[in-house]
Amino acid sequence: IDEPQLIAEDVWHDSLRPRLFDKEAPAWFTGTPRGTRSWFYQLWLRGQDKRQGIYGSWNWPTWENPTIPKAEIEESRASMPERLFKQNIAAEWLSEAASVFRYIDERSVCEPMCAGNGRNYIIGIDLARVQDYTVCAVFELPGKNRPRLMQVHLERMQRVDWAVQERRIAELATRYNNALIYVDATGVGDPECERLIRAGLRVEGVKFTTITKSQVVDNLALMLEQDSIQLLNDEIQKAELKDYEYTLMPGGSTRYGAVGEKHDDCVIACALAAWGSVSRPTIEAHRFAPISGW
Repeated sequence: IDEPQLIAEDVWHDSLRPRLFDKEAPAWFTGTPRGTRSWFYQLWLRGQDKRQGIYGSWNWPTWENPTIPKAEIEESRASMPERLFKQNIAAEWLSEAASVFRYIDERSVCEPMCAGNGRNYIIGIDLARVQDYTVCAVFELPGKNRPRLMQVHLERMQRVDWAVQERRIAELATRYNNALIYVDATGVGDPECERLIRAGLRVEGVKFTTITKSQVVDNLALMLEQDSIQLLNDEIQKAELKDYEYTLMPGGSTRYGAVGEKHDDCVIACALAAWGSVSRPTIEAHRFAPISGW
């Protein structure tokens, strides 16, 4: 094709048809199915209408490839949320926007618990200063006879000065056996993350990009589907999880967020803790030194 600019997202030019599908110059388009607003989907849809004759379209799931072992397909099923398995392995078209998480009510069965002796904890924190909430989600890490990541505490703060937030976070981490902290270090979270580290807390900052946010959110979705995490039976948190959606963007990326003007702070806090539970490095605590001004 010497005019690739004609093939743009969400645009299908009929002027290309005689050039690409002439009897003397047949063409194949192959790709991973995504949303139903793309030109690729529109072309595939035309191929389903056999009356046109000039087009043909098919879905080929990965398991129809005889060179790929079934064990590899099952490994993929176990390593990605059902939504991504349907798209990448089953060759199914995804909705343009839909809920990210499943089994929310079934997994929201925990009650708040104090720290237990000899038990390890991790805290996911989504920071905010004014409009949104700063949320701290505390989880007990899996241990002997405790195979799941279990949420034991949820704390929400709004319109609270940074100094007060830092003190409350430090107190919370200390109360839960010097818990490991995973915090959103994007934007305003970056300097606060550094201050918490200087205060002697065990902190890992996660800077969200399109890729890292997808990894963090999809990991929580997978853990919910695999029943490897249990959440507090908290109505606000459950509502946020149910209202959290993915949207397929024209450029090929996926955007995650709450529906409309709703909040997603609990979602991000839980997702950060879950991400830390499967990817955590060894973070040594410094000797505790109070944050300046306490």
